[in-house]
Amino acid sequence: MLKPNIMKKSVFFAPAFLFLLLISETSGAQNLDQAKLINQLVGTWQSKIGLDTVETWDFKKYGSQSFIVEINRKIKDNVFPISFNSIFFDQAEGKFYGFTLLSNGGHGTWIGSFVSESKFYGDMLNNFNPQPVFGKFENTFNNPKEWVWTGYINEGIKLPDLHFVKVE
Repeated sequence: MLKPNIMKKSVFFAPAFLFLLLISETSGAQNLDQAKLINQLVGTWQSKIGLDTVETWDFKKYGSQSFIVEINRKIKDNVFPISFNSIFFDQAEGKFYGFTLLSNGGHGTWIGSFVSESKFYGDMLNNFNPQPVFGKFENTFNNPKEWVWTGYINEGIKLPDLHFVKVE
Protein backbone atom coordinates (compact mmCIF):
# COMPACT_ATOMS: atom_id res chain seq x y z
CA MET A 1 0.00 0.00 0.00
CA LEU A 2 1.35 3.42 -0.99
CA LYS A 3 1.69 5.79 1.96
CA PRO A 4 3.53 8.78 0.49
CA ASN A 5 4.16 11.92 2.46
CA ILE A 6 2.06 15.03 1.89
CA MET A 7 4.22 16.35 -0.98
CA LYS A 8 4.19 12.99 -2.75
CA LYS A 9 0.41 12.88 -2.43
CA SER A 10 0.21 16.40 -3.82
CA VAL A 11 2.34 15.41 -6.80
CA PHE A 12 0.49 12.14 -7.21
CA PHE A 13 -2.94 13.64 -7.42
CA ALA A 14 -2.25 17.03 -8.78
CA PRO A 15 -2.70 15.25 -12.15
CA ALA A 16 -4.86 13.24 -12.36
CA PHE A 17 -5.78 15.14 -13.90
CA LEU A 18 -7.19 15.48 -13.01
CA PHE A 19 -8.09 16.25 -10.65
CA LEU A 20 -11.56 16.69 -5.47
CA LEU A 21 -13.80 17.09 -2.45
CA LEU A 22 -16.60 14.58 -2.92
CA ILE A 23 -18.00 12.87 -6.01
CA SER A 24 -21.46 14.28 -6.47
CA GLU A 25 -24.29 12.06 -7.63
CA THR A 26 -26.70 14.85 -8.44
CA SER A 27 -28.90 14.49 -11.50
CA GLY A 28 -27.31 17.60 -13.02
CA ALA A 29 -23.85 16.02 -12.81
CA GLN A 30 -25.13 12.82 -14.41
CA ASN A 31 -26.41 14.81 -17.41
CA LEU A 32 -23.06 16.51 -18.09
CA ASP A 33 -21.08 15.50 -21.17
CA GLN A 34 -18.08 14.17 -19.24
CA ALA A 35 -16.08 13.31 -22.38
CA LYS A 36 -16.51 16.82 -23.79
CA LEU A 37 -15.59 18.47 -20.49
CA ILE A 38 -12.38 16.45 -19.97
CA ASN A 39 -11.18 17.48 -23.44
CA GLN A 40 -10.64 21.02 -22.16
CA LEU A 41 -7.55 19.67 -20.38
CA VAL A 42 -5.83 18.47 -23.55
CA GLY A 43 -2.65 20.51 -23.98
CA THR A 44 0.31 21.61 -21.91
CA TRP A 45 -0.28 23.33 -18.58
CA GLN A 46 2.14 24.97 -16.17
CA SER A 47 1.96 25.97 -12.53
CA LYS A 48 4.62 28.02 -10.77
CA ILE A 49 5.05 26.24 -7.45
CA GLY A 50 8.12 27.96 -6.08
CA LEU A 51 10.65 30.69 -6.72
CA ASP A 52 12.58 28.64 -9.30
CA THR A 53 10.13 25.75 -9.78
CA VAL A 54 7.51 25.12 -12.46
CA GLU A 55 5.35 22.01 -12.74
CA THR A 56 4.26 21.02 -16.25
CA TRP A 57 1.38 18.70 -17.12
CA ASP A 58 1.28 17.46 -20.70
CA PHE A 59 -2.27 16.14 -21.12
CA LYS A 60 -2.86 14.08 -24.31
CA LYS A 61 -5.80 12.19 -25.72
CA TYR A 62 -5.09 8.46 -26.09
CA GLY A 63 -7.71 6.83 -28.29
CA SER A 64 -11.34 7.87 -28.08
CA GLN A 65 -12.02 7.93 -24.31
CA SER A 66 -8.63 7.69 -22.65
CA PHE A 67 -5.91 10.17 -21.76
CA ILE A 68 -2.29 10.19 -20.66
CA VAL A 69 -0.67 12.88 -18.56
CA GLU A 70 3.06 13.31 -18.10
CA ILE A 71 4.05 15.50 -15.18
CA ASN A 72 7.50 17.04 -14.83
CA ARG A 73 8.98 19.60 -12.51
CA LYS A 74 11.61 22.10 -13.63
CA ILE A 75 13.82 23.47 -10.89
CA LYS A 76 16.11 26.15 -12.26
CA ASP A 77 17.47 24.47 -15.42
CA ASN A 78 16.91 20.85 -14.35
CA VAL A 79 13.81 18.86 -15.34
CA PHE A 80 12.68 15.99 -13.12
CA PRO A 81 9.97 13.44 -13.93
CA ILE A 82 7.22 13.34 -11.29
CA SER A 83 4.57 10.97 -12.60
CA PHE A 84 2.84 9.44 -15.57
CA ASN A 85 -0.92 9.07 -15.49
CA SER A 86 -3.36 7.03 -17.51
CA ILE A 87 -7.02 8.00 -17.37
CA PHE A 88 -10.05 6.28 -18.85
CA PHE A 89 -13.75 7.04 -18.83
CA ASP A 90 -16.15 4.30 -17.72
CA GLN A 91 -19.35 5.05 -19.59
CA ALA A 92 -21.50 2.78 -17.42
CA GLU A 93 -20.31 4.47 -14.22
CA GLY A 94 -20.08 7.95 -15.74
CA LYS A 95 -16.72 8.41 -14.02
CA PHE A 96 -13.05 8.76 -14.86
CA TYR A 97 -10.55 6.27 -13.43
CA GLY A 98 -6.93 7.36 -13.08
CA PHE A 99 -3.78 5.34 -12.44
CA THR A 100 -0.67 7.27 -11.45
CA LEU A 101 2.84 5.83 -11.73
CA LEU A 102 5.28 7.87 -9.65
CA SER A 103 8.87 8.31 -10.78
CA ASN A 104 10.04 6.78 -7.48
CA GLY A 105 8.21 3.53 -8.30
CA GLY A 106 5.11 4.17 -6.22
CA HIS A 107 1.60 4.32 -7.59
CA GLY A 108 -1.89 5.46 -6.74
CA THR A 109 -5.41 5.50 -8.11
CA TRP A 110 -8.36 7.87 -8.17
CA ILE A 111 -11.95 8.04 -9.40
CA GLY A 112 -13.66 11.30 -10.32
CA SER A 113 -16.16 13.16 -12.47
CA PHE A 114 -17.38 16.60 -13.41
CA VAL A 115 -20.16 17.82 -11.13
CA SER A 116 -20.63 21.03 -13.12
CA GLU A 117 -19.10 22.51 -16.26
CA SER A 118 -16.39 24.14 -14.15
CA LYS A 119 -15.82 21.61 -11.32
CA PHE A 120 -14.26 18.15 -11.28
CA TYR A 121 -14.16 16.17 -8.02
CA GLY A 122 -12.10 13.06 -7.35
CA ASP A 123 -11.34 10.60 -4.58
CA MET A 124 -7.81 9.32 -3.95
CA LEU A 125 -7.96 5.56 -3.39
CA ASN A 126 -5.83 2.49 -2.87
CA ASN A 127 -6.02 0.30 -6.01
CA PHE A 128 -9.47 1.69 -6.98
CA ASN A 129 -11.04 0.38 -3.74
CA PRO A 130 -13.77 2.90 -2.87
CA GLN A 131 -12.98 2.68 0.86
CA PRO A 132 -11.06 4.06 2.52
CA VAL A 133 -10.73 7.37 0.70
CA PHE A 134 -7.42 8.83 1.89
CA GLY A 135 -7.70 12.11 0.02
CA LYS A 136 -9.83 14.21 -2.29
CA PHE A 137 -9.11 16.70 -5.02
CA GLU A 138 -10.98 19.36 -6.93
CA ASN A 139 -10.24 21.01 -10.25
CA THR A 140 -11.88 24.39 -10.76
CA PHE A 141 -11.88 25.71 -14.32
CA ASN A 142 -11.83 29.52 -14.32
CA ASN A 143 -11.74 29.83 -18.10
CA PRO A 144 -10.37 27.78 -21.06
CA LYS A 145 -6.79 28.78 -20.23
CA GLU A 146 -6.74 28.63 -16.40
CA TRP A 147 -7.67 26.13 -13.72
CA VAL A 148 -6.85 25.43 -10.08
CA TRP A 149 -6.09 22.06 -8.46
CA THR A 150 -6.94 21.79 -4.76
CA GLY A 151 -6.22 18.68 -2.71
CA TYR A 152 -7.11 17.40 0.75
CA ILE A 153 -5.64 14.45 2.64
CA ASN A 154 -5.83 12.87 6.09
CA GLU A 155 -9.07 14.14 7.55
CA GLY A 156 -9.25 17.28 5.43
CA ILE A 157 -5.71 18.67 5.61
CA LYS A 158 -5.56 21.10 2.68
CA LEU A 159 -2.58 20.94 0.33
CA PRO A 160 -1.24 24.03 -1.45
CA ASP A 161 -3.32 25.00 -4.49
CA LEU A 162 -1.73 24.62 -7.92
CA HIS A 163 -2.76 27.38 -10.37
CA PHE A 164 -2.37 26.17 -13.96
CA VAL A 165 -2.11 28.23 -17.14
CA LYS A 166 -2.31 26.68 -20.61
CA VAL A 167 0.94 27.18 -22.56
CA GLU A 168 0.18 25.00 -25.63
